[in-house]
Amino acid sequence: MNLLISTDHLRLKEYRMKPATSLKKIIIRTINCCFLLSTVFSTVNAQNSRRPNVLVIMTDQQTADAMSNAGNKDLYTPAMDKLAANGVKFTRAYCAQPLCTPSRTAIFSGKMPFETGFVGNTPERDGKWPDSLLVMGKIFQQAGYQTGYVGKWHLPIPVAKKSQHGFGFIENTNFLDYNDAATPSYCARFIKENKEKPFLLVASFLNPHDICEWANLAVNNAYKKKLIAMRNYLKQWCRKNGDKFETGL
Repeated sequence: MNLLISTDHLRLKEYRMKPATSLKKIIIRTINCCFLLSTVFSTVNAQNSRRPNVLVIMTDQQTADAMSNAGNKDLYTPAMDKLAANGVKFTRAYCAQPLCTPSRTAIFSGKMPFETGFVGNTPERDGKWPDSLLVMGKIFQQAGYQTGYVGKWHLPIPVAKKSQHGFGFIENTNFLDYNDAATPSYCARFIKENKEKPFLLVASFLNPHDICEWANLAVNNAYKKKLIAMRNYLKQWCRKNGDKFETGL
């Protein structure tokens, strides 16, 4: 009788049971093998159940070379540099279309704009997002993930329609008042509340979309007072609402 046990993590030597082996020894060996198999399969199942958390960090209207790790001498982006140094950097990844809605639709659906029909920056003109077109949040949600989205939205799906887009936690997405200063705090809250579960979190920042516009205005001195006023108000807003957000994990 030959017995060979093989898994991805363990390979036992071949055992040859001689005809003269006593029944007692056969029973003991059988029990030991069953115990070993149950231990191995429990370990494999435990490892398979550890699903990775996924954090998607998005910036808006940022070109590929607008980072110091891309060789840009005018910018210093230490956080992005660290991500690039410790991860995988794709040098041939291209934007599906240089507009907010088509680009974001492509990212979250995996479909090109000509396939989805969302080719403009005003989603209401291109129609509604069909139920047949799955969104990233819905896909992860169906896989048992906790899903969160914080920051700029600009997708052709109403934020309130969670059953379609699949993001259960949604904050700071209002087009008129979303604020990059609040996005990290909301993200920290989501991670803290879901750290024991597999999760997908999208941190979607508005800038540098607006930075360049305000910089142009400041250079031309056309609205310099408004620029300064906005800066001061931002500090006041953070001080006033700081107790509502937790930055620690």
